[in-house]
Amino acid sequence: MKSRSQDKSDTIKSKISYINSLIQKKEFKQALAEIRDLEYRDEFSYSGEFLYLSALVLQGIGNYQEALLKAKKAYGVFRNSAENKEIAQIQFITGIIQSDIGNLREA
Repeated sequence: MKSRSQDKSDTIKSKISYINSLIQKKEFKQALAEIRDLEYRDEFSYSGEFLYLSALVLQGIGNYQEALLKAKKAYGVFRNSAENKEIAQIQFITGIIQSDIGNLREA
């Protein structure tokens, strides 16, 4: 029998997978709704992965300032870790966001 925390973890993994699929399909408004749902009811919203996904979605809908804030927070979470792939992904999306808002020197 699964513990309550294991069920919660499985639910979060399932939700993240669903959000990733929405991002791949460029269904950013639905992905944002899913992110907002997680954001207000779970401590997972403070994780680097969640912040990174939030940045991707916000960039996709054109909310560049909030996307940049989320990307910077995600970088802060991963900065002192060995998660090199995640750091590279965050740096990549940060560059895209900076370019989108016209900060080419920062990109």
